[in-house]
Amino acid sequence: MKYIVVVEDSSLERIFLKVSDDVSSYMNKILDIKSDIRVLGSYSDEYIILEDNIGGRTISSDLVVITVKNLDNLEEDKLFEVLTHETAHAMRWKVNPEFADNLFKWLIMEGIATNFEYKAVIDNKLDNPQYFLSAIISKSDEEIDSMLSRLSNNLDDASFNADEIFFGGRETPRWLGYIVGHYLVKKYLELTGKDICEAYADTYDDFRKILTENRILSNKVK
Repeated sequence: MKYIVVVEDSSLERIFLKVSDDVSSYMNKILDIKSDIRVLGSYSDEYIILEDNIGGRTISSDLVVITVKNLDNLEEDKLFEVLTHETAHAMRWKVNPEFADNLFKWLIMEGIATNFEYKAVIDNKLDNPQYFLSAIISKSDEEIDSMLSRLSNNLDDASFNADEIFFGGRETPRWLGYIVGHYLVKKYLELTGKDICEAYADTYDDFRKILTENRILSNKVK
């Protein structure tokens, strides 16, 4: 796998090319997928985690968009994490193009990407993880159980406020959906004995079955 990088200026290009080479080298060690992913890097105030000065979106299995607020505060490790997270989405869609058509599937989709990101932090000994990831992994199981209970009656919903659930709102904790999704996938990995590299393409039904049988989820999920 390699990245085809397109960015706004030469200053941004230097760091994107270096980090994309690092991520490509890492991903090629842990996954055997021979394909290219286009990475579009740009300056923007949208989709940015302000504390990290960076954000990302995966548009398709071969297109990732990374946005940064400014170059001055852009850290290579943060870019490494975000690119790994978004690449996890793209890689899954390359081998399993299932559509996430309800809240449960969205939680698993994002949980897969955050578990990949966490693995990358550990494997590459990144000392200063994103504020985003640190917030996700800092929650206790008791806190997350409470968050999961809050969503439990809506896991089958095909229509939901994704911005509020995943990014927070007036009455919704910040990153609620990411926290719960990370937890569900982590539990699935523990229960199956799989690494995220072995599980990232498992079907949503696989996740549902294991999590329900082991009472992490109620049997209300369809």
